[in-house]
Amino acid sequence: MDDAAHPALPPDDDDPAGRWRAFGVWLERTYLAKGMTRRDLERASGVQYSTLQRLEDGGRNEAGDWRLPNPSDATLQRLASALGVPVAEVYERAGGRARDRNAGSKIARPRRQQELEDRLATVEAQLAEVLERLGGDEETPEPGRGREAG
Repeated sequence: MDDAAHPALPPDDDDPAGRWRAFGVWLERTYLAKGMTRRDLERASGVQYSTLQRLEDGGRNEAGDWRLPNPSDATLQRLASALGVPVAEVYERAGGRARDRNAGSKIARPRRQQELEDRLATVEAQLAEVLERLGGDEETPEPGRGREAG
């Protein structure tokens, strides 16, 4: 691989897309330097080939939107083990453990999850309105809890 074409980029917390591209370059360089192919890494780590490809590419195109990778800590640990590198190095290059990478970030939240949360908030508001119209005798459930059967 030509190093000039793929410079080693440092992780950048202000640029998650750039950090993941840098991670992908590092990942590919590391397994190639060990004489491995992506398929070899898949077998050695147990991480699916498609996941490895997304990590190397810095994400994937999903319904016209670019989605950044969001590997679990277990995935990163398996990669570290298969590559013979310290887990701490893999975490550092990935931007930390999953809980640290994703703290306060909607980037890592699946779009469907956000859609469902938005829909739930709408339904809860509609329920509160209906209960109010019925006389308000019943207590409105707390958001996210639903109504308990009684």
